[in-house]
Amino acid sequence: MWTTLLILFAAIVLLAGDQLTMPSPDRALSMLLRVFGVVLIVLFALPVLFKLLRISRLLTALVVVGSLGLGGRLLLMNGYLFSEEYRLLTELAGSELQEPMEFFEALSLLV
Repeated sequence: MWTTLLILFAAIVLLAGDQLTMPSPDRALSMLLRVFGVVLIVLFALPVLFKLLRISRLLTALVVVGSLGLGGRLLLMNGYLFSEEYRLLTELAGSELQEPMEFFEALSLLV
């Protein structure tokens, strides 16, 4: 495992060349603390949540509704990004994909 990580790190450094930039020390520390927090949540909170979800159907329903709500909020907040991607795809694809892309645009407007 460590050999694979070392090879991957060396490949990133060699292939990126001058494009790699080092963040400031306070930003690097902030990123490390954020990653550490996510790792702690994954290691400790998720197993407890999964055990509770097996026990309680109400909690399962709340988690599903909450995750659907967060996903819907993300789609509503970033809807313009999706429409911009559709527009770029139709410009790049030309006439052969024009009809399916118009169909997807019409579907996205309906949803």
